Amino acid sequence: QTLTLIPQTGTPPAFPNLVAPARSAAGHEPDQGPTPSAHTPASFLAMAPPPGLAIALAHWTSNYPTRTNADLVGQLKARGLITHSKVERALASIDRANYVPKNQVASAYEDRPLPIGHGATISAPHMHATCLELLVGYLRPDSNALDVGSGSGYLAAAMAMLMADGGQPQGKVLGVEHLEELVRDSERNIATERNRILDRTVVLRHGDGRLGDAEHAPYTAIHVGAASQGIPEELVRQLAVGGRMVVPVEEEDGQYLTVVDKVAEGEVQVSRRFRVTYVPLTDESHYRSGRWRIN
Repeated sequence: QTLTLIPQTGTPPAFPNLVAPARSAAGHEPDQGPTPSAHTPASFLAMAPPPGLAIALAHWTSNYPTRTNADLVGQLKARGLITHSKVERALASIDRANYVPKNQVASAYEDRPLPIGHGATISAPHMHATCLELLVGYLRPDSNALDVGSGSGYLAAAMAMLMADGGQPQGKVLGVEHLEELVRDSERNIATERNRILDRTVVLRHGDGRLGDAEHAPYTAIHVGAASQGIPEELVRQLAVGGRMVVPVEEEDGQYLTVVDKVAEGEVQVSRRFRVTYVPLTDESHYRSGRWRIN
């Protein structure tokens, strides 16, 4: 089926010195090391601000000390990264400390990516908040959602709680992760929440995220956590008419976090939002080979 692209008018905002962290093939940023300073290379400034927000980024950890999950959510709201009350409630209802290894719990409420084992990380909270803000209107109780590169399970859990905000979810959030070890870890993470909504709503599977999960399609919301060479057409096919996908896309002049709205079968509206740096969307064998790693 031919895919018709309808680009939105206007130029996307340019953030040449502010890029999101590179993510592994499983959809997660590598450990970014110490808190960035004014002299930190641009690739280490892990921020993806929504258009129109003026946010001071260079010292995002040191200026906003966080010791609890409530502190973290409050910080994201104060910085303008959370604007919807539903997103605020969803992130307040799950505890990031449940999604990191025990040796990282002390850093769980810092706004930075953390290693979760197997060469993967949990994304920085500001990236999760940004993607949820873009998808909030598409996560409804009566529909299904897809998280490609579900990793720790944190974003899939947040998506499920957003779906539950409008009532008891009848649909599912499918998390597809190509590292089987992470699937097992994420299942344990979600079980730690002791949350019936999550237990009933989130389904985590081992597989190639580029292929999505046709069994539960169509999806009104799809999140992709690694850079695709062009719009991923198989995922577009699984996107419901009227649905939205948020995906990093590799273009000639770099990578952009891109919003894909499906306006009709075979027809999507594409909007570039801001520049990011992710590793390629790839498969398990390529990931385990290490050939994807950024030098």
